[in-house]
Amino acid sequence: CEVTNDADGSMTLAAATSPVGSFTFANSGSFTVSAGAELEGSGLAFTQSGGTFDNAGTAQFSGAPFNQSGGADTGNPILIDGGETFNDSAGTGSFQMEALVTIDGTIPTGQTVTLVSSPSVGTVVDVSPALTNDGTLVMTSTGSTSSDNSVQEGVLTNNGTIDVSGTNSVDTFNGIVIDNEASGVLDVTNSGSEFSNGTLNNEGTMEVGAGGGVVFNGSENYGVTVQSGTTAEVTGAGSVALGESTLQVTTVGKLPKAKTLFTLVDTSGGVSGTFNTLVFPNAAYSVAYTPTTVTLTAEKPFKAKAKAVKATAGTSATVTVATLSKLPASGTITASINWGDGSAASAGTVTTSGTTGTVGGTHTYASAGHYTVTTTITDSNGTDFTVTGKATVKS
Repeated sequence: CEVTNDADGSMTLAAATSPVGSFTFANSGSFTVSAGAELEGSGLAFTQSGGTFDNAGTAQFSGAPFNQSGGADTGNPILIDGGETFNDSAGTGSFQMEALVTIDGTIPTGQTVTLVSSPSVGTVVDVSPALTNDGTLVMTSTGSTSSDNSVQEGVLTNNGTIDVSGTNSVDTFNGIVIDNEASGVLDVTNSGSEFSNGTLNNEGTMEVGAGGGVVFNGSENYGVTVQSGTTAEVTGAGSVALGESTLQVTTVGKLPKAKTLFTLVDTSGGVSGTFNTLVFPNAAYSVAYTPTTVTLTAEKPFKAKAKAVKATAGTSATVTVATLSKLPASGTITASINWGDGSAASAGTVTTSGTTGTVGGTHTYASAGHYTVTTTITDSNGTDFTVTGKATVKS
């Protein structure tokens, strides 16, 4: 049957209960699983929209959605497993995820959702398309050896706390975008924590505890937002391995003053590896690595200006496409030229003298006409400038 326990209703399970068949249970009143009793809802679609769910015994749901949209869940954590979808939006309490689970919506303030792996069961949580954590999201393990925990797919926005504390498992964020906002805390004490093939945009606090370890693998990006001279850090007593990750910096507001220093990683447990790629906005930065830190220092950005090009169709022309000024004292400048006629871009020739320089190239236009020449200039720290000029080609 379909069960609705209204706001003025009271229902208590005093013995083991296993609903048979697929049906719905909606609770906005008082619902209690007594101490020693067990509710095992396979295929039971449960909605907690208000009132209380007092789990003094054991409550386990699988095979159908669990909808948490209000009220208070008290007592023991409610277990969600076996292909269940956990739709969360409001209410307080604690929930435990095992096996394969999809979480959707928002983990609200005052609520804790725990991913638990055991020697026999690894927990994989999909957050597709998106999950916001305003409460507490925990990744942990039981037993002397445990299978792995994994959060994958979608976008995870963290305004609360993510506690990665498994001791006998590998806790992985795989193929996921994590936006750790300014109020967010990402606390890692597990030595086997990996961020793989996704993006970590860290504007908040990321703490690697003693004995903890973080590895950035695959195409992982480590995103940092620079604003008003402050930025997010990875700190703590654990270790950080940068792997093949990309440093992606976004500048908000005014560009930082030259020589302004930002500490991106500061961990006494050590830093290994370097960022594979550096991507910055239109400002110059230098990156320094020590055994325990990674720092970013703002430098004076160089300037680039496009230069008009004149050529004759069918004739190879060697021309200057851009001029450079205020170049840094150190570093390497490279350039790429898109000639605007549908041909493949070609490498530009950069010539420097002190703080000035030029970008040149050789090209043959097949037809007369007017073309837009796009030149991208990059310094060795990853700063890109793109300038566009005109090419006039006569017959």
